[in-house]
Amino acid sequence: MNYLATITDSMLKSSSSVKLLDAFIANNMNDVYELDNHCHEESKEVKQEVDKYIKGYHSTIEQLDYTKDNNVVFVLILIGYCERFGLISSFQYLFRILEDNDISLPSRIEAAQIYLYGISSNEQYISSLENICQLIQHAIDEENEDLQIAVCSFLNYLHYVIRNIPHYRERLIQSVIELRDKNIYNFLHESIIDEIINLTDDKPSSIIAEKIDYYIQKCSYCAKGYNNFVIEQNTDYANSIKAIAEINFQNIRQISLNKSVGTDTPKSRGCNPITEENDLFLYIRSYGNMHYAKISEALEVLPLEVLTNNSIEIISWGCGQGIEIIALMEKISIGNIHKITLIEPSDIALKRASLHVNSLGVNTSKINTICKYINDITSADIQCTEATVKIHLFSNILDIPSVSLSYLKQLITAISKGVNYFICVSPYERPEKAQRLEQFKQNFIGYRQFILLKDAISTKDPNTYWMCNQYFKYNYFCHNHPHNCNGRSQWTRTIKVFSSYI
Repeated sequence: MNYLATITDSMLKSSSSVKLLDAFIANNMNDVYELDNHCHEESKEVKQEVDKYIKGYHSTIEQLDYTKDNNVVFVLILIGYCERFGLISSFQYLFRILEDNDISLPSRIEAAQIYLYGISSNEQYISSLENICQLIQHAIDEENEDLQIAVCSFLNYLHYVIRNIPHYRERLIQSVIELRDKNIYNFLHESIIDEIINLTDDKPSSIIAEKIDYYIQKCSYCAKGYNNFVIEQNTDYANSIKAIAEINFQNIRQISLNKSVGTDTPKSRGCNPITEENDLFLYIRSYGNMHYAKISEALEVLPLEVLTNNSIEIISWGCGQGIEIIALMEKISIGNIHKITLIEPSDIALKRASLHVNSLGVNTSKINTICKYINDITSADIQCTEATVKIHLFSNILDIPSVSLSYLKQLITAISKGVNYFICVSPYERPEKAQRLEQFKQNFIGYRQFILLKDAISTKDPNTYWMCNQYFKYNYFCHNHPHNCNGRSQWTRTIKVFSSYI
């Protein structure tokens, strides 16, 4: 029995009453999250069990208390699974529960409910196309949804219509082509969509299903998997860094402003590792100030005596280009640094982060670089010293569903004995994503000397205004801000800072 099968079996055994299920969810959220982050093949293996569970226990699920955040997340994870694997009846059961409790849906689930729940005539399968595309693109752009998961949601829509209403196939395909050619929805240019609309087989349903399976497996970016030291050197960018008179974030960002090509945001961000140098520039240009502001505010609550009177190890989990290290190094003396570990699946981003850290004065002998996904790291990759103070930086990483919170807790408790400080920041994109940071914090509350230093959330709601680019750069608001722009231009944040002794 694989791990997910064990989890679904435990869910089944704990659902004979609302009280038991409520307790299971409260005590096993790390396991519940595994349904959302396991690889495609492992997740697919328990499809029948999940479908049977929802059909058999939807009345129990319906009676849960949805003022509790974990219960909301539980159902959102289940409905996301149902959408992914085409469990239509189970999707409909869960959608009714969410609708009855007035729970906001992720955009890709909103897109799915249009054709799985809200269609009253065959003609609507075609007329709903643009609305579905708008929601899928919104999921990618505004909710930072994994591109391949979002595209698969669209492929599932195509597959559903072609399989169930085959005589609408030509009209649907033509409508997709016309919409793609307008260049409004970037995801429509993914090659897998071309493959499906260009199929000539008379009965393409099984072929489409195979292509969807293959796409979601092959699109997974493969990190190089090394843990030896690397650094960017002898490049035009490295020479530009050397030429900076004073190394700080804004001077580093200025190089990206000068070198970035195009006006677009990076093709890869967040859950999709960067593979091209121009995307490194575009990321810093588009999101650098926001990223730096969040981490800088979180770092303000670290006790000064901790930073000045101790030997410090820094572990940056998903370091990107090292913006969070740059912010932290503004507060720490070089002499206090024992070691800095940089973890990042993007090879070019990792080398650049290493360059940035070295340019701040940290000797390369104190920099450890690991080109892996967090789920692939072992205790052999990271050796911490118990006598040091460990500072763990999680910047824009804990809200990504593919990061296993269960495994991460096991890894940290194995390698990081002694005093630990956890700096956890992410944008606020969806309640269930923000709840992942809360769950990570909950994993350490039971340890000795747990202290919560900061807990903050700011959404796009103008009443939760925290910061925007205008205020960050010029220290003043736009006219009648934030209500003038209805919060569209304001930055969001989820911050958890805490310490514990492991």
